[in-house]
Amino acid sequence: MHRLFFQLCAEHNYTRTSCSVQGKMQWLWDDKGKRYLDLFAGIVTVSVGHCHPKVSEALRTQVGKLWHTTATYLTEPVHEYAEKLTSRLPGNLKVNVEMKKCDRAFIRIYKQKRKAT
Repeated sequence: MHRLFFQLCAEHNYTRTSCSVQGKMQWLWDDKGKRYLDLFAGIVTVSVGHCHPKVSEALRTQVGKLWHTTATYLTEPVHEYAEKLTSRLPGNLKVNVEMKKCDRAFIRIYKQKRKAT
């Protein structure tokens, strides 16, 4: 990998540079075909691995319906996730707040629903 295209802020992480080109579960392969056990506790990779078949299929399905939208709008997957999550909570803890940022639209809809029922 040519240093001209390499981020200087990440340069301290490497003595030899390699380029990951494929991942499968806990394994990564570089551009020379060498396999590595991925021990980096990355965002989701640590729990499900690279290209997990169930996650990949769910992503393909979702991308075929709706790729990206702002957190301002409630979407079916967010609503389904919130229902599943809150159904597992005990007693009065049935309020779900999105983990990333406070999804104001979801909270507003939730409060309106509570007032109406």
